[in-house]
Amino acid sequence: MDRFDGLYVGMLGADELKTFADLCRRGLLRRSYAHPGGLLGLARIERAPLSPDPVNPHAKEA
Repeated sequence: MDRFDGLYVGMLGADELKTFADLCRRGLLRRSYAHPGGLLGLARIERAPLSPDPVNPHAKEA
């Protein structure tokens, strides 16, 4: 996961793209357009924010 963080999606090979898609489905990574290249439609990979614990929403994130 650390290897993908900060890369552009267009830089990934076919196998890496499959792994990235799987990590997106699992909620660990996401596409981000909140950067200068995002205005041109370039997606950068970033870690997805951790969701709060449903049992204890005030628990600290890991």
